[in-house]
Amino acid sequence: MRTKPTPISQRVSKISGTDNLSAIDDVATPLETVDLAQIDLDFAGDEQRHTDATTVRAAGGVVTTTASAPDLARVDLFRGVGGADLALFAAQTCMIDAAPGSVLQAAGQLSDRIFFVIAGELRMYADRKEKRPRGIVDAGQSVGLSWALLRQPTEIAIIATEAARVLVLRLPQLDEFARRSHAFACNVNALFAAYLRGDNCLNVGARALAALHQRRGYTDELTQLHNENWLMTMLPRLLRRNNFDRAPLTLAMLAIDKFDEINREFGSIAGDQMLAAVGQLLLDRARTTDLLVCDNNRRFLAILPNTTADGGRIFCQHLLDAARLLRIGAPDDQPLPALTLACGIVQYSHESSAPDLFAKLNTLTQQSMKNGGSVSS
Repeated sequence: MRTKPTPISQRVSKISGTDNLSAIDDVATPLETVDLAQIDLDFAGDEQRHTDATTVRAAGGVVTTTASAPDLARVDLFRGVGGADLALFAAQTCMIDAAPGSVLQAAGQLSDRIFFVIAGELRMYADRKEKRPRGIVDAGQSVGLSWALLRQPTEIAIIATEAARVLVLRLPQLDEFARRSHAFACNVNALFAAYLRGDNCLNVGARALAALHQRRGYTDELTQLHNENWLMTMLPRLLRRNNFDRAPLTLAMLAIDKFDEINREFGSIAGDQMLAAVGQLLLDRARTTDLLVCDNNRRFLAILPNTTADGGRIFCQHLLDAARLLRIGAPDDQPLPALTLACGIVQYSHESSAPDLFAKLNTLTQQSMKNGGSVSS
């Protein structure tokens, strides 16, 4: 049964059902919204891909309904559960349709809710001023179990950055449903294991769960840009999304000219200072929606959404000009050589694969080095 849409200024309402487990939250928690322009998204305007975004926003930001059996069947947690049990569980389970910008869980609050994304995307932000998310929860993934089990306030806010359809379960429901269904109990064990491995969602940044999951860090510690781990995980997803959106997308690779020679002559600390300086230069000059990477070979990659090759060329030329003005000193205060960058640019073609893009970018960057640091495209 569909409930009356909840205004954004009120708490999420309870779902009528046979059990009070169907309530989303017993504590009155005002729903918030955020301006997506103020936080770091992979691409601006993702919500345009979701035709229901306007409808959901008009209904007050969040629409809460009782889940259906087909809804539950789309979540791995209910795989193998019999039809009768599935129908019973659905009647006691909540479904949320959230508009982009809706805050489903505010930071610093106790919660026993687990969010399972069926469609769209949720992101986790510890501090909106940081702009970069701590985690991304795509369709088929979930978030919330760790805080529910630890009975401690959430460290992050959970925000719908696309029009999202989300199944909500409360911790007591896991126990209740597991006692009734052996298949569900087995799936709960698999869910716990996924959280222990950190596979329930994409953790972004070394600080996300560094103590437990250092291998899953997605931030380069020296430059504070995304690292190659992040690039290999996210680039295929970004290219698939671009194939759908058909917006121009340009990739630029930058490398410090004669970097190996500088390392040999002045030492690795001097080289690190140069890398950190270029990383900061990129952060200062890039847009909020640009994605910046420092890979394992100490090359920089800028992924520029909604940008043609001409726009990428202008961006890179500004970087090259600004780099020449930087003055970086070696650890013994000896001045380092003037910083020059080599740059290759490729506008993404929907027929190109990620390896093709890298091969072409590598070739163009090497050509730029031979030409004294010009922009090659």
